[in-house]
Amino acid sequence: MKKILKSIIHRIASDSLKRRAAGVERTKTYQKLEKIHTGLVFWVGDPEEQQWLKEIAGKWPGITMDKLCFLPAANKDIPTNAITCVTEEDLSFSGRIVNEELLRIMNTPYDLLLDLTNQSNPLIDYILKGSLAKCKVGVPKEHFEADVMIDGASGPLDFIGKAAKIFSELKEA
Repeated sequence: MKKILKSIIHRIASDSLKRRAAGVERTKTYQKLEKIHTGLVFWVGDPEEQQWLKEIAGKWPGITMDKLCFLPAANKDIPTNAITCVTEEDLSFSGRIVNEELLRIMNTPYDLLLDLTNQSNPLIDYILKGSLAKCKVGVPKEHFEADVMIDGASGPLDFIGKAAKIFSELKEA
């Protein structure tokens, strides 16, 4: 019975988030690496995350990068130094975001969003679709179409390197 109720609540919240994300308007911009000043990196909690963050700092120098980590319930004890963490509990029964820091991040028009997630769930999908980032970079996956899709990345480190290469090679318009 508990599993059925949780499934119903999950479906209601998912439907609410899909409706809210559909109305988000943003300006798409593709800028050279040197012109990108703000960014958001988003991933699902993982023991390798510190290595990824170091790689991003090395490949994307001079960018003020906010860090957003989705924590599945089983991984709530991951250390969070200068990282905003979100969980399923940050979503109310009606599908409203109750985490003030997440709301701030969602309303910030970053120059770049790096999506290191490789899975889909209502909260992850809502964050990605609802972000006001001017350019969203990610891998092909269900329920999310990035502005720049990087196919064939063998993992987050490879993805970060390929994304940095693409933006460093952009020419002025």
